Amino acid sequence: MMRLIVTIWAVLIVASSTLAGKPPTFSNFNISAELESKHIWRGLLSSNTPTFTGDVSYNQNAWTTSLWVAQSFDRLYSEVDFSVSYQHRQFRISALDYYCPKNGKQNEILDFDNATTDHSVDIVLEYEISNNFPLTILASTLVYGDDRNSLTGKNYYSMYMELAYPLVRAKDHQLTAKVGVTPYEGIYGQKFGVANVQLSTTNNIQINSKRQFPLKIDIIANPIQKALMLNFHIGLQGLV
Repeated sequence: MMRLIVTIWAVLIVASSTLAGKPPTFSNFNISAELESKHIWRGLLSSNTPTFTGDVSYNQNAWTTSLWVAQSFDRLYSEVDFSVSYQHRQFRISALDYYCPKNGKQNEILDFDNATTDHSVDIVLEYEISNNFPLTILASTLVYGDDRNSLTGKNYYSMYMELAYPLVRAKDHQLTAKVGVTPYEGIYGQKFGVANVQLSTTNNIQINSKRQFPLKIDIIANPIQKALMLNFHIGLQGLV
């Protein structure tokens, strides 16, 4: 399956480079790795055990393609994500494919039947107001795949909207606050509500001009699920 994953991602790189009008070069790659105490996404707990994640991205002009993988230590959670994004000034649009195979189920990465697939396709729009007021507005909609009502089998088209603001934005330290809501029933909750209230602090230990060692702590509340979580991250960025 890994060979297939790499092949798909290589196709995305060639496609984005074609759109950018330049051939791929090695200097445009970035590789990072991270170890989390658990994995939490938009206020949803995916894994309650330590989880390894890795990301390989390719940047060409305004285009970015990325391959992101995750594996929990207990092997109950795994994920492979492909993404393509385009940025124009403060505006970014992204298309992401989340592949999260069910535990104990045979990997079927090529199953794209909307009724059975473990893929979810997400369209994300982001807008940062300005450098002087760096409030980021995010809107996300799952438009296809594993976003289904277990009773009816119909898609929820789950939507998530988030405001993020860096309270501190220094060179080696960031403190960011986020608030995310869902407007109707979907994977985030059964009705309108606040799905994610997050405060994250990151300290970057600089190794050299390219590599850094980020240490991150998240305090996350999910009012819909009445959950409060603490998460720790240790990473390494700029591996190439």
